[in-house]
Amino acid sequence: MKFATDLAEYPHCSLKSNFARYNFKDKIIILKGNTQSIEAKSFKLQSKKIISFDDIKKIATSEGDVKLVLSGPISIFSKRINAKFDKINNNLISASAQGNVKIETKSETITCISAKYNNKTNLISLEGNVIIKRDKIILTGEKGYMNLNTRKSKIESSKSKRVKGVFSPIQK
Repeated sequence: MKFATDLAEYPHCSLKSNFARYNFKDKIIILKGNTQSIEAKSFKLQSKKIISFDDIKKIATSEGDVKLVLSGPISIFSKRINAKFDKINNNLISASAQGNVKIETKSETITCISAKYNNKTNLISLEGNVIIKRDKIILTGEKGYMNLNTRKSKIESSKSKRVKGVFSPIQK
């Protein structure tokens, strides 16, 4: 199937899809098809089901097999991702992922129930059954944080539940 060219051009941002519908009254664009995306210099949001972009509130809601790629590169996969953009340049301010969240970097794979990205702090907050895998090290806990500036991750649990870890020597 041929991939459509840019449907809408916003300052520093483009939307692509096989099918688009624009509600002129509410200023909402619906992107549907096999693959649709919102892309800018610092991120790319893709969905295999639907992306709804509210041009007034500057909020994108995406469902289906969703992928958010941040610089680094860092990829966030989930069933649903909501993203908020600034009203001037459409830069990504924050994003929240819910349902079977998986985050991949060059050195780590993280899974959890939900995650929230904050562009201002460059942190990803992780919630629910957090598992961090790096090389042969596995850490598990209730919540955690990933600092995209330092590339360090932190994992926590309440007093009633412990953080668990498996450490294995790396074979050389």
